[in-house]
Amino acid sequence: MELPNSISESKKQQIDIFRKYAKFDEESKQLILDYDSFIKLISASTKLYNKFTDHKYNYHQIPNQTFGVIFLALDEKNKGFLSLSDWFHFNNLLSNRNYNYIILYEFFRKFDSNSTKKSINYNHKFLSFDELLLNFNDFKSTIQKAQEFANNEFLITNDLNIDWNKLSWLNDYTSSPWKANKDILNIDSKDEELFINLNSIITILQSDLTNEKLSNFFGKLSIWNSLNNSREISRNQLVYILETLYSHKISNQVFDSLNLSNTKLIKSNNNSINYTVVKDLHYLFNNFDLINQILLKYYQIYRVNTPSQNLPITKEDFVTFINFEYNKVNNISQFSPAQINLLFSIVSNHKTNLIDYQKRNMLYEITQSTEKLIDEEDDPDRLKQFKANYDHVTNEINNADYLDSGGPPSHLTITDFLQITNPNYLNDIVHENEVSKPKINSNYYFYPVFDSIYNFTLGSIAGAIGATIVYPIDLIKTRMQAQRVLIYKSSLDCFVKVLSKEGLRGLYSGLGPQLVGVAPEKAIKLTVNDLARSFFTNKVTKTITTPLEVLSGACAGACQVVFTNPLEIVKIRLQVQGDYNVAERQTAVKIIKNLGIRGLYRGASACLLRDVPFSAIYFPTYAHIKKDIFNYDPSDKRRRSKLKTWELLVSGGLAGMPAAFLTTPCDVIKTRLQVDAKKGETQYKGIFHAFKTILREETARSFFKGGAARVLRSSPQFGFTLAAYEIFQSLFPLHGTGLSNIETTPSSPANLAKLGKNSTKILNDSVAEDMKKRYYLNYYYKSCQISKTFIDLDYNFKDFDYDVYKKFYKELKSKND
Repeated sequence: MELPNSISESKKQQIDIFRKYAKFDEESKQLILDYDSFIKLISASTKLYNKFTDHKYNYHQIPNQTFGVIFLALDEKNKGFLSLSDWFHFNNLLSNRNYNYIILYEFFRKFDSNSTKKSINYNHKFLSFDELLLNFNDFKSTIQKAQEFANNEFLITNDLNIDWNKLSWLNDYTSSPWKANKDILNIDSKDEELFINLNSIITILQSDLTNEKLSNFFGKLSIWNSLNNSREISRNQLVYILETLYSHKISNQVFDSLNLSNTKLIKSNNNSINYTVVKDLHYLFNNFDLINQILLKYYQIYRVNTPSQNLPITKEDFVTFINFEYNKVNNISQFSPAQINLLFSIVSNHKTNLIDYQKRNMLYEITQSTEKLIDEEDDPDRLKQFKANYDHVTNEINNADYLDSGGPPSHLTITDFLQITNPNYLNDIVHENEVSKPKINSNYYFYPVFDSIYNFTLGSIAGAIGATIVYPIDLIKTRMQAQRVLIYKSSLDCFVKVLSKEGLRGLYSGLGPQLVGVAPEKAIKLTVNDLARSFFTNKVTKTITTPLEVLSGACAGACQVVFTNPLEIVKIRLQVQGDYNVAERQTAVKIIKNLGIRGLYRGASACLLRDVPFSAIYFPTYAHIKKDIFNYDPSDKRRRSKLKTWELLVSGGLAGMPAAFLTTPCDVIKTRLQVDAKKGETQYKGIFHAFKTILREETARSFFKGGAARVLRSSPQFGFTLAAYEIFQSLFPLHGTGLSNIETTPSSPANLAKLGKNSTKILNDSVAEDMKKRYYLNYYYKSCQISKTFIDLDYNFKDFDYDVYKKFYKELKSKND
C-alpha cells in the first residue's frame, strides 16, 4: 500500500482529484469522500483527462448507483466515508491486473466472521487467489442479503433469485478448515466450517453460474407447449431474461433486435422460443469478442481501397472464412448453423430498425412541412412543388435497402456487425478519428499555406543539391547547343577543352544564378505538381487518370517559367562567355543591367515550349515507374508505402531520360534565343524563325545537339532532386507521424498502426508518460468492470443504491458491535 506521505506524480494527481470532490468533516477534522461525492467522482472521471474518452460513448451502461458497492468495500473500519488513506488504497488496488476480483473479495471479507481484517498485500508475487478464503456460509448469506435488500419485486414474485443453498454443484468448490491460511483467517482448526477461495469464485462466475441463471429463469418463466412437446417462452420473456443477465456487457441495441420472424433453420418464432435458442444466444453473447476478432481479421484481408468498414459479408462468407482462413491459426469452437443464423438475424433486424427510424424522421419532416404550408396562404405552385417533393421522398423511402419481399436489408457490412458485437463501437470510432484525423492547432488555421511553404522549402533544398551535382554537365550541354560552327566535336571534347582552358572553375561558371534559380524552379515545379495531382485525384478511389497526370505535370512546368526564365538567361550567358574570348568577363549583375526587364524574358515562349512538355512527360513517368516497377502506392494497403533511396534515384533517373531527350529540340531553340549571336551569325527573331534558320543553315541533327549531355544532366539531376525531396519529407514530416497536433488514444493496436511504422517509438517516447499519468485517472472504466463482476455474481447488485448501501452498512455496524 502506497503511504500517504510518499511523494510521486501519481500521488499528487490522486490528492488533487480527492480534494476536488472531498468535503471537510467536522467530526473527524479531515477531508472525506461521502457516498454521494464518491459516486460523483467516479461518474465524472471521464472528464478528468480530456485526451481520453474512457467509455464515454458505450452503447451499454452501468448504472452509476452500482458504484456504491465499491464505496462500501473500500470503507476501512466502516466509518461511513472514505478518508485519504482509503482513497490511496483504492488506487493501489486498481494497479493490480485483477482489481475487479480483488475488490469483490474485499467486499465479502467485510461480512466474513473468520476474517482477521488484516490488510493483504495483493501485489505480492507469491500470493495465490487459492489462499484468499471466505467462510462459505457467510459468502452465501451476503449474496442472500443483496437479494433481500435490493427487493426487486418482479424477481421475488416470480422466484427468480438464485438460491445458493440449493446449488448442489457449489459444494464441489469448497474446502475444509484444515486447508485454510491461518494468517488471513481467524479459525479454530477443529471447526468443521467450509470455505471457498477467490479462485473458485472466479471459476464459478465464468462457467456454472451463468448456466444456472439461464436454467432458473427459463424454468420459472416457461410454459409447456403440448403441440411442440417442449417448454417455451415468448419474445418479451426472452428479452427480459437476456437484459437481466447481459445488459451490463453487451449493446442495448441487441435486445431491440431480437426478432425471430426472419430467422431460418430454426423452428421457433416470437411466441414460442425453446431452451436451445436461449442457450444459442447465450453462446453467441459470450463469444462476441471472438466474433469481433473474426470480423476485423476478415476486413483486414478483404478490405477495399477505402478507410471505411462498409465491406459486405454474407453467411457463406462468414462460415467459409472461419473454416478455411481463421481456423488455420486459431483453434476456436465452431458456431452451429442456428447460431450463425441468429447472429445474422440480430444484425439484420438492427439495420432494419435504423432504416425504419430514418424513414420516420423523413416522414416527420414531410408532415412538418405540410403543416407549415397549410398555415400559410394557399399557393398552388408551392403546393404542386411540395407534392412533387413528397412523391420523390416517399419513392426513396419505398425503395430503401430492402429485399423485394419486404424482408431484411439486402446486404450486411462489417460495420453493421461491429455496431452489435462491440458495445464500445461508438467509443472506438471516436478514438479512431482522434488518432487518424489531426486536430489543427488554432495557430495553424491557414494550414495549407504552411503546407505549401513546407513543400517549397524542401523542394528548394533538394533542387539545389541536384543542380550542384550535375552542373558541369549542364554547362557542357549549353556550350554544345550554343555553337553554330564546329568548336567542340563531342560532349567529351567540350569537357576536356573547358577544363584545360578555363580550369575547374570554368565548369561551374554561372552556378550562383543557377542555385538562386533552381530553388524556386524545382520548388514551384514539385509543389504545383503535388497540388495538382491532389486536386485531380479521386477522393474515393484515391486514383488519378493518366490524362490528368499529364495535365498536372504540364501545370507544374508552366508555373515555373515566369520566375525561372530571367535566371536561366543569365546562367546561359555566364556559361558561354568562355567561347567569346572577351577580355573582361561580365558578372551576373552586369548582364541583368544590360538586358533590362524585357530582355530577361527573352526566349520565355521557347522556355514554355520546353518545360511544359518536359514536366508533362516526366511526372507521370516518374509516378508510374514507382508504381509499376517498385510496387509503390500509399493508398493501396497491398502495395508498398515507402521506397528505398536507391529506388527513388532509379525512378527519377529513368523518368528523366525520355523527358530530357524528347524535349531537346525545344531546349536548343531556347538556348539559341537567349544567347547573343556572334559577329556574322544570324540574329533569331523568334521560335519559328530560329527553327527555320537552324534547319536551313545547319541540319536537322542540330536540334539534338547536346542531347546526350542533356539526358546525362537532367536524368540524374531530377533523380537526386526527387529522391532528396522525398527523403526530406520523411525525415522532417510536417504532420501525420507525430502526436503534437492530435488527440490520441492508444486504445488498440489498430489505432497505433494508423500512426505508421514508428508507432512503437512514438508510443514509448510520447504516450508512455501520458499513460502513466492517466493510469490512476481511469476510474470510470475500471469501476464499470468492478460493477460488472458484482452483477455477474448476482443481478441484484445492479439495483445497489443508497438505500441498499444503508442496509448493508447497518448490518456491518451491528456485526461489529
